[in-house]
Amino acid sequence: MKILTYKNLNMGETIINFLILLFQQSICIGFLLIYIYLDYTVYIQKDYEYAGVIILVIHNIVCLIINFFYLRAVKNAIFNFFTYEEYKINEGRLYYEKKLKLFKKDFCLRKFEINLSDIDSIYVLSEKKLIHYRRRKAGLQRYIEYFTPYERIKIKLIDEKEYFICNYVKKPEYNETYNEAAEAVFQTIANNIKDFILEEKENYRFQKELENLEEKYNLPVEERYNFILNKIIDEEILFVARKDGNYIINGIYNAIEYLEIFKTIYFEEVDFYMFYVNLLSKKENQDKKVLVGFNGIDGKEVTMSKLKDDINEIRDSKSTFLNN
Repeated sequence: MKILTYKNLNMGETIINFLILLFQQSICIGFLLIYIYLDYTVYIQKDYEYAGVIILVIHNIVCLIINFFYLRAVKNAIFNFFTYEEYKINEGRLYYEKKLKLFKKDFCLRKFEINLSDIDSIYVLSEKKLIHYRRRKAGLQRYIEYFTPYERIKIKLIDEKEYFICNYVKKPEYNETYNEAAEAVFQTIANNIKDFILEEKENYRFQKELENLEEKYNLPVEERYNFILNKIIDEEILFVARKDGNYIINGIYNAIEYLEIFKTIYFEEVDFYMFYVNLLSKKENQDKKVLVGFNGIDGKEVTMSKLKDDINEIRDSKSTFLNN
């Protein structure tokens, strides 16, 4: 299993902003309690006229709305800014977990798993300009907006389903040079995550391909023979080795290059048409023995003449199929 972890790199500033957010919220809650008390006093003691009651009710509603945004910012901070993300890859599956470490315990707040083969593409999304970058003097708004979650990696599956990961913690530098530097750091992190997933997807695909090729090279001799000939004709490339004065002929580059059964045999890559003209079609070679589909144990032994006839038969059948 391979694991990659992503954490908030600006945790110090996040904590400071979070404490300021809590302080501002406590003030708003204090005002809300005061207005509730005044509202209660109005109803009980009748100190205000009807218009005053309406004003106090409006005040309460406004305070409740403001507190809603503060509470949402607090929730976002806990769920997105004090958490860390783990990307685990095992047996062709991506396991994603967003965790909060609290009192030396890990609490999983979000998780999902997907097959690497189901991934169509991965995008690193562009930077989003939040309100407090445009209106830096809006103090209350600034800390609420700071804790707006923004996941900047999108994983798109073949079935069009999408997952958003990697929450972006933007340090609000006033100097544009610092902004560019912070963005460059994040781009490096995001691309590392993206490359980690895509590389493991490719590694898994390649391993499955090798397993499939190994299975093909362990087929019964006759099936293996037909499989190799079809591959040679389709790819127009074959691999030739010599053993005891005879030829060994195999196909598929990845099989020859990476399968353990061929590590001790030197194969030369040959163009199919050059092989057909210069070796297969010459009369003096017709009775020479050829071992096709050799897997380190056995293969099908045929003459050059038989090999040529079988190749022509397969080529003719493919041409007939295409013409139909």
